[in-house]
Amino acid sequence: MIKFLVIIVGIALGSVWGYFNLGKWLDITQKPVKSDVIICLGGGDWHRYSKAVSLFEKGYAEKKIMVLTGADVTPEMRRRGIPDGRITDLKKHHPEIAFVYLPQLASTRAEVRGIKEYMLSHHYESALIVTDPPHTRRFSILVSLISLPGDDVLKFHYVSSGVPWWHKKTYYQNRFAKEYALTELLKIPYNIYLLILGK
Repeated sequence: MIKFLVIIVGIALGSVWGYFNLGKWLDITQKPVKSDVIICLGGGDWHRYSKAVSLFEKGYAEKKIMVLTGADVTPEMRRRGIPDGRITDLKKHHPEIAFVYLPQLASTRAEVRGIKEYMLSHHYESALIVTDPPHTRRFSILVSLISLPGDDVLKFHYVSSGVPWWHKKTYYQNRFAKEYALTELLKIPYNIYLLILGK
């Protein structure tokens, strides 16, 4: 009986510790380093694009290329007041940037595979991945699980989109950040399950 109680208490304490430290585990963003290309993942809001452009302007893209994945404007972005045509706006206002648009990469699994294929086909070895901080852990796990011939040379560096609602140590104090983090926690095993099924 005592052993059973110790196990229950241990699980409860571990769950509490895990909950309060989830933000630090999910967020593996780093300081930007100069890479072959900058890759702005689809979804999220305007912060991802803004950060990617800022990194480009600061000279972090060795090949002067920015890759944009996913839909131009997501339903979430529309709900937040972002109008259609932002990719077009980016091209118009930043003619110095060579944009590569990969709209067919509409899920994180597709993004990982498609980005690897793109980089290998163009002989690029490093990329700055710009996305929301709690998304970086899932992306990096899928990078390690989705293997393509020759992809051992690829290096990915993860940079925060700079969204104001995220603070990895106190994420649970913000409702949107908490929901995002818990959703990511659920999506990780689900994505692994889909990979096992070959999807």
